[in-house]
Amino acid sequence: MSKKLLVQNCIIENKGNDFNFSKNENHMRNEKMERIINIEDSVIKHCEINRALQYNGYPKAIRAKTAEEGLAMIEEAIDKKTPYELHIVDMHFAVNGIDDWKAGEYVINELKRRNIKIPIIGCSSVRYNYSDSFKYPNVIDCVFYNENRDLNWDFKEALKKI
Repeated sequence: MSKKLLVQNCIIENKGNDFNFSKNENHMRNEKMERIINIEDSVIKHCEINRALQYNGYPKAIRAKTAEEGLAMIEEAIDKKTPYELHIVDMHFAVNGIDDWKAGEYVINELKRRNIKIPIIGCSSVRYNYSDSFKYPNVIDCVFYNENRDLNWDFKEALKKI
């Protein structure tokens, strides 16, 4: 009897004493996307987000630590004709040097005000609802960051919406 086990981007199939290894193509969704930015003040959380992105076949995100740094990087990339194709934003980090629980919303509103249309995934340890597509037209989902959740799965579901 054959048993299959999914580990990272491989399928391991056990056939008695033999093992077959193959790529799990379901995780290789978007090989065309090359540039992702993540505004995230926590190095650990940024690394976990990158792990979830790579698990789902996406490249690593470049990290900005503050709203100002992230917005400047987004503008610079547009000026250089190499815009980011996805923006992941934490919702709680520093704006103008002050810790702000609505920092992510500030960034989302700034992008809207500057008419920068880039798909956005919020990622926060607080549950947010961005279902109002008029108020938040570029927000495709908000991933709930919690140690009891499967970040790989949550990002998989969010990334399907792009």
